[in-house]
Amino acid sequence: MKRQIYFLTIGLFISNFLLGQTPKIKVVLIGTFHFGATTDAKSTKFPDLFSKNRQLQLDTIAQKISMLQPNKIFVENDPSQQNKLDNLFELYKVQGLTDTIKYRSETFQLGFRMAKKANLKKVYAVDYPMELPFSELKEAQQSIASIPQDSLKKIIQNFPTFFQQRKPFDESKYPKLPSSTLRDYYLFINSKTYRHDLMYDYLQQPMTFKYFSNSVGIKYTSIWYERNLNIFNNILLHLSKEDKTIVILFGAAHTAVLRQYFENHPLFEIVELDDVLK
Repeated sequence: MKRQIYFLTIGLFISNFLLGQTPKIKVVLIGTFHFGATTDAKSTKFPDLFSKNRQLQLDTIAQKISMLQPNKIFVENDPSQQNKLDNLFELYKVQGLTDTIKYRSETFQLGFRMAKKANLKKVYAVDYPMELPFSELKEAQQSIASIPQDSLKKIIQNFPTFFQQRKPFDESKYPKLPSSTLRDYYLFINSKTYRHDLMYDYLQQPMTFKYFSNSVGIKYTSIWYERNLNIFNNILLHLSKEDKTIVILFGAAHTAVLRQYFENHPLFEIVELDDVLK
């Protein structure tokens, strides 16, 4: 951890030295879903991705982003994949990618599309994979589930009042992808409401595990913040004094945290996606 903080400090120093104090770099955060290309439990299905209508919607979004003339686009891929991404992007530019099952993720369908329209030479892989303690969480959840209901109610009643509150979001009212345009769906998953909903799962619910004599919730949140801090650092290390606008295409749960880092850094200015896609 000390080593990571050290390199982050160096990265911040370098960015300040290269960029100076003005002007600020404009940051377009695009919180995304993964187009059904992952095995995540909550993966959003996207069966009509390759329909004419959806491809046109992607073109429209990419065109609006490219009009900002971004200098760099950062995507949720491991840096070890950079050479592979570079080669695939060269194929993409000449319409040489045909494996639609393997290359259906947002990196290829939206990241590459934006980069081509913006005449960029590459997209930057800046992810920093870290394992969250899902097994420990599952064990804790099973332990809680084994508590008799009467005893469980008494434990919850002894929570501080703040932690007795129910989740203040009605997800049943959220727009669904099948009946939404991609523009509207992206605007929602990048909205303040959805961002707060995502962060509730990392900042409120995990804390309640503490009241069952288990600190796995705090560990879970800490690792999530550490991972995104490393992603933030990876982005900084790619910046130069020529950069005026950057685009970050990551899962929406990542951008909810990354936004905090960029908002609190004096050399960046967030560009709201609403303003870009209006």
